[in-house]
Amino acid sequence: MSYKNAVNDILFSENDFKKIRNGIYYMYREYSKITNIVAEDLTNNKAIQTPYGIAASQEVAAHCLKDIARTTQFLRGIYGAIKDKLKENKNVKILYAGCGPYATLATPLTQVFNENEVSFTFLDINKSSLLAVQKIYEEWGISQFVDQYIEADATDPSLEMPQKFDIIISETMQMGLKNECQVPLTRNVIRFLKPNGVFIPEQVLIDIYLAGKENKYKLKESELLYLGSVYNLDFRNIPKPYSKAKLTVPDSEFKYLEMFTEIQVYKNHRLSAHDSSLTVPLILNKFVGKLPQSIEFEYQETEKPDFKVTYNFEKAVSV
Repeated sequence: MSYKNAVNDILFSENDFKKIRNGIYYMYREYSKITNIVAEDLTNNKAIQTPYGIAASQEVAAHCLKDIARTTQFLRGIYGAIKDKLKENKNVKILYAGCGPYATLATPLTQVFNENEVSFTFLDINKSSLLAVQKIYEEWGISQFVDQYIEADATDPSLEMPQKFDIIISETMQMGLKNECQVPLTRNVIRFLKPNGVFIPEQVLIDIYLAGKENKYKLKESELLYLGSVYNLDFRNIPKPYSKAKLTVPDSEFKYLEMFTEIQVYKNHRLSAHDSSLTVPLILNKFVGKLPQSIEFEYQETEKPDFKVTYNFEKAVSV
């Protein structure tokens, strides 16, 4: 297998899981061989703390490549976005904020576009990640695709860019938008997007369900009760900091409160519940006895981003 064949299998082999998996693992072997960065320590011990969440370590960023559905859907979505933008512009300028040591969501695209069609600005808080990307691009003779390497915190409000971009890519999240800085990062770098530009992912939707009966826990659709959406990170309309949502809870036999993450990468390229490590449902609570009357969710943009969940077990008193 060659690198170009691996890219073609990931982008164009429909849903041939074996071809896609083999292509992704081939990429991992090639990247890790050049950079000496491997997916070993998957804790947050080496993460960089920012005022708005952690920036994943190089090892965790390397491991993200091996999330097959994530890598496939993001690469296919970005490929589609570039194709659409090339109908408007001869050269598509892309900012990749939080590129990690492999620039996983950009490097494969050097095999299907030329440097006159697409060029990248790589931004990362970790200097060694940028050096690793630079090493890959120099060794493979594809440095002509790179406009600039920028060492910076993408959540820093003082960050400035010399140009506007057609596409901005940033996948700096965990399920339920916990711990990492996808929300403040999106809000900060969106000012560098051209008026008709595309941010990837386009939308991250957080939904709440009741699931499973008291002595029976199964994630069948028939055993899920949708309560509502509590957060919609849409680059066209980013929620204000500390946004709140309140849901009414109906009577139900279901006892587990669950948070689902749905990611629209670009158009029809999506990640739904259970597709990826980014969309594993989170169990927030198991109710013993009666259910709350309502639940309030507040997304807190702190050093450890997460939802503050408040339960109201009392009925509202009418006056």
